[in-house]
Amino acid sequence: MDFKPKGKQPNRFPKKAINILVFCLIGYLCLSNFIWSNARGLRDSFGRYSTGSKGGYYSHSITNVRSSNPDSNVIKEKSKFIFPLIQEAPILNALGLDKLFKIETISEGGSTRKKYSYSADYFENLEAANEIKANSKDSISDLEKAAKNFKLNGHRVYAGNENPQIVIVTGIDFINIDPVTLVKIIQNRVDYAHLHSFALYSRWIQEFTPLFEEHRSDANKWSRLFIMREAMQAFPNARWFWYLDESTLIARNDLKIDSYILKKESLDPILLKNQPIILPDGAVKTYDNIKAEDVSLIITQTGAGLNTDSFILKNDLYGRALIEFWMDPLFRKYPAFRKDESAALSHILQWHPLLLSKTGIVPGRTIASISDDSISIDIEGSKFIQDMDRSNVIYSQGDLVVNFKECLERSTCAPWISKFVDSQ
Repeated sequence: MDFKPKGKQPNRFPKKAINILVFCLIGYLCLSNFIWSNARGLRDSFGRYSTGSKGGYYSHSITNVRSSNPDSNVIKEKSKFIFPLIQEAPILNALGLDKLFKIETISEGGSTRKKYSYSADYFENLEAANEIKANSKDSISDLEKAAKNFKLNGHRVYAGNENPQIVIVTGIDFINIDPVTLVKIIQNRVDYAHLHSFALYSRWIQEFTPLFEEHRSDANKWSRLFIMREAMQAFPNARWFWYLDESTLIARNDLKIDSYILKKESLDPILLKNQPIILPDGAVKTYDNIKAEDVSLIITQTGAGLNTDSFILKNDLYGRALIEFWMDPLFRKYPAFRKDESAALSHILQWHPLLLSKTGIVPGRTIASISDDSISIDIEGSKFIQDMDRSNVIYSQGDLVVNFKECLERSTCAPWISKFVDSQ
């Protein structure tokens, strides 16, 4: 006999839906616990130097070294433009990483490889700075000066009288990009920042090499997170941090980024709501009810995923938590993320609703218009516009930013950047 219950049956979630809900709930609870249990630590770790704090300390993000005497561990910069000495790029390239880090020999499966690590003078020994000044004429060689400056970059913090609310952040590569092109990249940022009273923070990506060796992570991709964190430490009172990859140029100096996109009345209308994180039809989407005042991360998409060549992060609890979470070694060592930090971000946003609720995806041409050169050079370039309206992605004259996507991998940064700069 077939026994069936009578009457209206209750609605039931399919088993798969229940599992998804359970995993999302667990992820939400874990992330919430991470944020709130570490709220004070997140605040402190980003305030490595404060002139108005009696109990302040210096905390270098590479090692989290703390000192009760911050003045002995920082180089206080009066200029709000903090970047490496570009003229030392050829010298550093000639020195090579072997002369800039300690070297260990590691045995793996019958073969050996070099492993780089940091020496103590990266963190505590600031006597080198005074030595450079005292002997700046002829006492020490240009090679020694360049090496010492390279090691001191992480100690430079802003201590000027101005209070910039927006900081442009850029990682630069002295191995794969020639000095002439590096000058054009930095000058592009300086001109824009100077015009609008913003700040600039830049570091050599090679400074972070030892952090990525163990898991063979891509230093060029992952270093941007560490440089962003360092910028937030160097300018703890700034409100927004705008990361621009070295493959990206600001194309219009007359457009001020805060009024252009950061104000509520500018950002609200362009937020892409109910937008799949994974195009074209991913299950997890941005929220319908997201508001500009709730956004801590502003980012764009290409057909290949989230575009981290240009993104904006708010200096609040959620922005700082995202950086800490995103740069965690668990993500960097995962095989699918080693060469693609944007895939790690997509994963985070899909599994952590709290951070997704603080993320605003905006049209590509707002802050990351892709150069037509990046699309047309080869079949590989077409991935950036697949499943997308080309007119919403490709750079057009009048856009704020031009992104020469993957020019470093194709060894085309110099000609593309020079061509664009010379045409302005």
